Amino acid sequence: MRIQSIFDDTVVGCEVLTTTRKDFVRHYKGDHGVYLPHGQGLLHQAKDNEHRTRKHQPSLIALILHWVKASGALDNVEDQNLFIVSDRIQDADNQLWMGVILSGFVVPTGSGLMNYADDVNDDFNEIYAGDLCLSEADFLTKLPLLTEHFKRYLTKHGKRKKLSVILDIADQSLLDKIEDGLHGVNVITLDSDDLDLQIRDFSRKAINACTLKPIKGVVPVKTITVGVITAASVYFGYGYYQDRQLAQQKAQEQAERTQQSIKLKQLKDLQSEKAFYERFAYLNANSILGAILKKLPNLTYLKNGWQLSSVEFKEDSLGQIWLTYKRENYGSVHGLLDLYKSSKAASVLVTDQDSNQAKFSVALDIVTNAQSMTRELFTNDGLRLTDKNNLIDTMQQYGLGYQVQALQTLKDESLNTQINNIVAHARNLKATLHFEQLKVVGKDSIGLMQLLDALSKTEFTTIELLTIQFDSKQMNNFQFTGVTYA
Repeated sequence: MRIQSIFDDTVVGCEVLTTTRKDFVRHYKGDHGVYLPHGQGLLHQAKDNEHRTRKHQPSLIALILHWVKASGALDNVEDQNLFIVSDRIQDADNQLWMGVILSGFVVPTGSGLMNYADDVNDDFNEIYAGDLCLSEADFLTKLPLLTEHFKRYLTKHGKRKKLSVILDIADQSLLDKIEDGLHGVNVITLDSDDLDLQIRDFSRKAINACTLKPIKGVVPVKTITVGVITAASVYFGYGYYQDRQLAQQKAQEQAERTQQSIKLKQLKDLQSEKAFYERFAYLNANSILGAILKKLPNLTYLKNGWQLSSVEFKEDSLGQIWLTYKRENYGSVHGLLDLYKSSKAASVLVTDQDSNQAKFSVALDIVTNAQSMTRELFTNDGLRLTDKNNLIDTMQQYGLGYQVQALQTLKDESLNTQINNIVAHARNLKATLHFEQLKVVGKDSIGLMQLLDALSKTEFTTIELLTIQFDSKQMNNFQFTGVTYA
């Protein structure tokens, strides 16, 4: 397979997982992905309209990582740091694509960026990943946090490492904003066309190692080795045993590499666990609902004949809420555009076919402490049960309409994997950790305030979805869906 252009013939936006090959195959067998030699898996979620052959194209971030590791200038893994942004990746669907490699690893999906504006209280502010498609507005929101993160990461332990940067941006205005935003970071600027040429010269074997394919189980290496040894003994006889000393030496070297891999996996597990706690704290239902209630009075409910009809928060749209407006009889498209501009939207404007309904998102400021959750707290059975009982008791006292339903697993398989790993290392876990879906419905803002009070009783309930419906400026119903870790 040959690549004509890395911008047209590659896939972006994969989920980046730090896991073992065995677990990657076990959990994602049948899906499309690729496992990278250094201990990370890339999982590709196919689009509904995606052509079948496109699933078998190489991952762009995997190719770039291979290029970084093959480059003689970056032999030390600590120096393998790269940041790339492009606006001409075909697979990005007219969005920006951002790739981030730090110390020779693609940043895992679900990693967090801290807001270091207050050194006393480092509030977790944004979720990101090393293979991410996002809007220009979302990228510019993350850029100050990325810059500060790069500064701290590259200078930790008293070192002053460099960040290789590739900015493949056609829009000069956006390019200027990014260059200004990275001010203060020790960068080496690389050319995207040079990268394209070098990757296009990769061997067929190298490209194949980065290509997304159906994930399949493999025959264990031990079984293959036994079969080869048996056949060699019969066929070669005495000549085979003459090489025995060399084989033993190789086996010893392999054992040392295996031990090193185990240590590396333990480090990755710790990094993955930290990312889980950061995500867990960020999606804390009490923090999210409190931020939304604080935001509601500042929204525009009626302007230029456009009436706010609903507010929605979804867990996969971190850091923002979606506003839906309906057109009154005197409303117009020009009035909508004025509303959109004045609302400081964080997304593109989406309208229905008749331009009678419009939707866009605005930023949501969430204050939470990502350091508050630890393995000791998360695996404390008694504390989880007490918090759950307090949550239910408060909802019952208020007379809130709620429903609790047991869940076998979470929808996100990577979360299940992270949780299983945490539980496996827990010392104080006596009862089985399980999940319950919590649904709450209400009619007015008082009910929403009562739900906030109930959620303040627990640190173990995360939010999945909140929808608030409005009639004029009055809230007429809300629906909350979350998950309680019980």
